[in-house]
Amino acid sequence: MAKGMSLEEFRNNLEGEAQNKVKELENHINLQANSLNAQEMVIRHLKGNIEKKDKQMNSLFNRCRALSGQTMCPYCGLREQCHESMVRYGKTMPTREEVEENLLAKCNDIIKEYESNHPEVVKNARQE
Repeated sequence: MAKGMSLEEFRNNLEGEAQNKVKELENHINLQANSLNAQEMVIRHLKGNIEKKDKQMNSLFNRCRALSGQTMCPYCGLREQCHESMVRYGKTMPTREEVEENLLAKCNDIIKEYESNHPEVVKNARQE
């Protein structure tokens, strides 16, 4: 309390300082709340982007798997992302050896089917 200041003046001065401090803190809280809201909006946007990319990756994975019968999996440039997608959906990624075995088996099946459907062509080809 300054010399010559009455108790009433001191109380008013102290109240004014407290009110200023409260306003300053309220402004700070509002700024922090606005910043938090902005960050939450960014997070929601990024989560949406991730979900979109996951859906795209899953559809690409399903399309590739259906069209190639997993024969391209060991050679694909998206192997790591696809593997994560496969794990997420409970599927397994074939190894290169498994793919080669599957391809050989499919080729042998095609040859056997052709031979059974066209025995005369096979017979003529073996005679020559």
